[in-house]
Amino acid sequence: LLSIAKIISLLKNKKYDVINNHAGWSFLFFADFVNPKPIMVHHAPLNQQYQRLIFKKHKTIRHIALSNNQRRGFPELNYLATIYNGIDLNYYPKTEEKPQANNLAFLGRISEKKGAIEAVIAAQKLKKHLTIAARVNADDEEYFHKFKGYVDNNYVTFLGEIPHLKTIQFLTNARALIMPVSYEDPCPLVPLESMATGTPIIAYSMGALPEQVIDGKTGFLINRSQNDIRGDWIIKKTGIDGLCEAIKRIYSMPEEEYRQMRLNCRKHIEDHFTVKRMVDEYEKMYQKICKN
Repeated sequence: LLSIAKIISLLKNKKYDVINNHAGWSFLFFADFVNPKPIMVHHAPLNQQYQRLIFKKHKTIRHIALSNNQRRGFPELNYLATIYNGIDLNYYPKTEEKPQANNLAFLGRISEKKGAIEAVIAAQKLKKHLTIAARVNADDEEYFHKFKGYVDNNYVTFLGEIPHLKTIQFLTNARALIMPVSYEDPCPLVPLESMATGTPIIAYSMGALPEQVIDGKTGFLINRSQNDIRGDWIIKKTGIDGLCEAIKRIYSMPEEEYRQMRLNCRKHIEDHFTVKRMVDEYEKMYQKICKN
C-alpha cells in the first residue's frame, strides 16, 4: 500500500493521458484520487467473489483481459480489449534441428494445480523419460512430499528450479512439453516459450491454453475429465488416458510430420505471440483512448 500511495502522489503532480494499472485490484482503493481513471490489466484469474464486489463499486474502470477465457469469469466488466501476452523471440533462436534429448518436459512449479503427478504417471505408464524443472513454494510442500514418492529416477528426473536462460535449451531439447493443469491460467508464458523453441504442447484444455495451442498443429489438447468437456479435440480420451494417447501420437509421428509440427510451433508464436505484437496492441489502444 505504501508503494501505491507513492504512485498516487506522483500521479497528482503531473498530467497523464493514460494510467495503466498492473498492480492488481488494491490500486482501485485509490482510483478516486487520480485522473484519468486507471485501466486495469488482469494477470490472475477473474473468478473470486471479492473481486466482483470490488469491481462493482468501480464501474467506470476499464479493463484489459489477457484472454477470452479470462473474460468469462466476469463478462459484465467494461473491457477495452483482449491483449495476449507476448515473448521476446530474440531470446529464442530459431532452429530446425530435431531435439537432442527427445524426452518429455515439465516446467514451472510443483503444485497440484500444475499437475506434476499426472505428468509423471503418464510418462511412467508409457515408459517415456520425463525431465522436470520446477520450483517448490512453501505452500506446496505437502504436495511436493507426495510428488517425491512418484520420482523413480528411471523414467522421471527432477532437476529442481533452473535459471531462466537454461530453460530455453531445456525446452528446445524436449520432444514435447506436458501441461496437465487444473486451473484457469489467463495467459501462461511457458507454452509460448516452448512453442518458440519449436517444442509442441500436450496440455489439458484449461484456461487460455485452447487460445494458445492449435490442436493437432502445435500440439494436442485434452479434456481434463468427462465432466469438463471443453472442446472436440483430436484426442478423444480424457484425463491421464488422454495424455498418454497424445504422447503416443507425438512419439509415433513420422520424422517429417513431427518436424512440420515444430515449424508450426515457431511460426505460430512469430505470427501471434511476440512482445512486439503485444506492445503494438497496447499502443493502438492508448492512441484510441487519447483521441476519444
